[in-house]
Amino acid sequence: MADSIHVFVYGTLRRGEKNHYLMSGCTCIAEEAYIDGKLYDSRFGYPFLTTSSGIRVYGELYNVPIEKLPFLDELEDYTPNREDNLYERVVHPIYIGQATVQAYVYISNRPDLHGTLIESGDWKQYNANKEKSS
Repeated sequence: MADSIHVFVYGTLRRGEKNHYLMSGCTCIAEEAYIDGKLYDSRFGYPFLTTSSGIRVYGELYNVPIEKLPFLDELEDYTPNREDNLYERVVHPIYIGQATVQAYVYISNRPDLHGTLIESGDWKQYNANKEKSS
C-alpha cells in the first residue's frame, strides 16, 4: 500500500480556511487545481460538491500521508460502506493546467442539504465576496 495519496480540497481545508490545520504534514502539489462539478453553499459554513461536466470547481491538490486520511474522513462525516455519509470519498480526475491527476475528493451525499449554487466554483472567493457585502 502507498505511504501517501492525492486529495483534492475545495472548501474549509484550503489554505486560509478554518480547517486547514488538518492539512499539517501534507504537501501541497498545486494551489490552483479544479474538478468538473457544481459547488453549493450548505448554509452551515462549508460547501457541498457534486460532479458534473462543463463547470469548474476550484481548489488545491495535496499529497496526504495515508495515516492522515481518517482525520479527513472524520471531518467530512465519511465512513466506508455506511449509507448515511454526509460525503462520499471517491477517486476522480483533477485538472492542473493541462495535466490530469487521479485524487480522492469528498462528494456530497446529501442533495437535500444543498443551498445556493456558487457560480464562481470557488469557495474562498465566494466567502470573500459575502464578507465584503456584509
